Amino acid sequence: MMQFISLLTFSGKRLTGVLMSVALATSLLASMQVSAASVQVEWREPDSYRDIHPAGRSHEQFRATTFTDLEHNFGKLAKSLPDNQLLKIVVRDLDLAGHVNMNSESPRRRFISSSYFPRMKFSYKLYDQSGHLIKAGGAYLKRPDFIASTAQEYKDKTLGYEKQMIDRWYAETFAPRDVK
Repeated sequence: MMQFISLLTFSGKRLTGVLMSVALATSLLASMQVSAASVQVEWREPDSYRDIHPAGRSHEQFRATTFTDLEHNFGKLAKSLPDNQLLKIVVRDLDLAGHVNMNSESPRRRFISSSYFPRMKFSYKLYDQSGHLIKAGGAYLKRPDFIASTAQEYKDKTLGYEKQMIDRWYAETFAPRDVK
């Protein structure tokens, strides 16, 4: 489970009771989260990624937003793992769906077409609570048919094509299998 903490500053007022309450609530939340599965994502050499180009925003802002959004998606998926497990992902390449008109004098836009399908290359390792390796591997995800095969629920999301691709990989890799 991901935790976001916001610190508020009030000028000139004593907030000892409030701060103690916040500290207590934070420690209770932290103790509750110890047993949850977690995920760590490393973006290795992102300057060499195939396509992480912004359309209308700064490169740094777009990259940070994109990485955060995909990290949240991996975190959402990791909630289905057994408690105390850790999933480590090292992303080596990312190519977003579509193409940004980089050499045009008109405003930059991302054009979606079947010629520019999403791709992602990464390795993963799953550890138990003792730090022992449970499962490891590499993945090279690509979806040439992404326009025709993407569910409506993903089409309405930011990075929906990439998220559906990741969700399918996760289901195939970590879903419980029936043993007969």
